[in-house]
Amino acid sequence: MKRKCWNLLALGPDGYLQFRFIACIGEGNRHYRVGETWVDAQNTYYYQCEQDGPYLKSRPKGCITHDKRNKIAIGQRDDFGDYTYECRQNFNGSIQMCSVGCIHNGKHYKVGEQWPDGEFVFYCKNNGGRCRKVCIGCQHRNKRLYDGDRYSEKGSVYQCEIRPDSFGHKPVACLSRELDGSTIERVIGCRWYLQTPQSKIEQTCELNGTTTSVKTVGCIYRHNGFDTIFLSPGRYTIWNLPHVKKSVGLACKETAYGAKLDVFDVTQLNVYTQGLTYDMPRGK
Repeated sequence: MKRKCWNLLALGPDGYLQFRFIACIGEGNRHYRVGETWVDAQNTYYYQCEQDGPYLKSRPKGCITHDKRNKIAIGQRDDFGDYTYECRQNFNGSIQMCSVGCIHNGKHYKVGEQWPDGEFVFYCKNNGGRCRKVCIGCQHRNKRLYDGDRYSEKGSVYQCEIRPDSFGHKPVACLSRELDGSTIERVIGCRWYLQTPQSKIEQTCELNGTTTSVKTVGCIYRHNGFDTIFLSPGRYTIWNLPHVKKSVGLACKETAYGAKLDVFDVTQLNVYTQGLTYDMPRGK
């Protein structure tokens, strides 16, 4: 806006005619007396008419808040939505509302400060002169985790994943139990074997919605060091040993940690096959 003053030609104290400034001219060519204020055409900041020696000047004095309800002086702050704004005057004389902090659940945070919220950690970031609340990490059992950090919960392994447009606790692996009782982290889709001299239990890690689980694919009977017969969990079969007039019973039974292969004499068929389904012997 072009700044103007309204003047009046009057007789001065020395008896000569002189101009006397009596008002500032604001938006819409309206006149404002000393001390009066007015807003710009966009209703974003306001001016005040001030005496400057024998002259009058229109000086920028402050900003209009984002809700357009109040005036705040240069240097003052106002909360709006999730952010704190300060009315600032730039080096070129213009004034504007600049975001200087974040608000979360009624608490104020300066640029650079962090805070936890549920399962995540947030950060008040200055991005190109504007503040933003940015997720920078995860929270699990009061421990802060950052992008790539992992933790386990009820057999599932989760990874804190932070991306420019998303964030979350991503299920990435299972905790599998070995025969000696130890646990190993296995990624989703991985297949492995729990092996004894006589059997191998094939397992895999599967994704089930927001969790993972170890699934037993089947049991493998090993004869003379070779993988010979495959059985799905809950199945049993009878196999004739090669070159020997003898049969063995094989049963793949589910357990708390997967399955086990029972190898038994066929005379004990009723003991080992309760609740199981018969399957034809098939190779692996």
